[in-house]
Amino acid sequence: MDVDIAGDGVLKGRLLRSEKKTTGTRGRAVSVRPFSSGEKISDVSFFSSFIAAISEGDKRPSFPHLRRRVRKKDATDLVVFLVDASESMGVKRRMAVAKGAALSLLRRAYIYRCRVAIVSFYGDSADVIMQPSVSAFMASKAMEDIRVGDATPLPAGLLKAWDIIRLERFKGSADRASLVLISDAESNVPIMAGNDSFLEAVEILGRISSSGVNVLLLDAGDGDKMRYLASSCSASYHRLPSSGSLSFIEDILSH
Repeated sequence: MDVDIAGDGVLKGRLLRSEKKTTGTRGRAVSVRPFSSGEKISDVSFFSSFIAAISEGDKRPSFPHLRRRVRKKDATDLVVFLVDASESMGVKRRMAVAKGAALSLLRRAYIYRCRVAIVSFYGDSADVIMQPSVSAFMASKAMEDIRVGDATPLPAGLLKAWDIIRLERFKGSADRASLVLISDAESNVPIMAGNDSFLEAVEILGRISSSGVNVLLLDAGDGDKMRYLASSCSASYHRLPSSGSLSFIEDILSH
């Protein structure tokens, strides 16, 4: 039985923007309110202030009439796609199916104005092939240009993706973050020489998940390593089909 793929968060299929109140002058004005006693006067809605004054028979607004804009800003969703570009992903058209799945999810992400980053890993390292962006064209091109070959440094890929998420959170550019890992999890390049690289990946993914990142694993392999990764950190999981059919994507997006 597959692990439940309808987990909470950005990738539950809704990919909807959420809103939060902000005390600054940025964001969408949704209403007005009187100033509190002693509050610094800023972001005044002059029209509403004049209306308040006129309604009380005054020609000019005084402090009791002043109205401050109440703003809400859209929560910023960040989705990091982590794509296994190792040699094993070239078997049985795995990469072709993986790219198709990723592009379908990318399109959904951009419909709801999520920022997207793409990281690939192969050989002995991981590369950021696209920094967080709202350009659907750049993301699609970056995904299509990924080529496969060499070893599988899964821990390095996870660390690179986590670096992006932590940096965007520090900058205040990621109110919610999701990680989409597309791999067979046949990890064979550890961070520390002599370590089991798969166990390193389990530990790193656990830390990512426990930090509040929503994790979706798309299994491109034939074994159970991705399923184990998912169960180890309660991540959402789905196995990619061996054929080119992407009908399962609609199952993910409809939950």
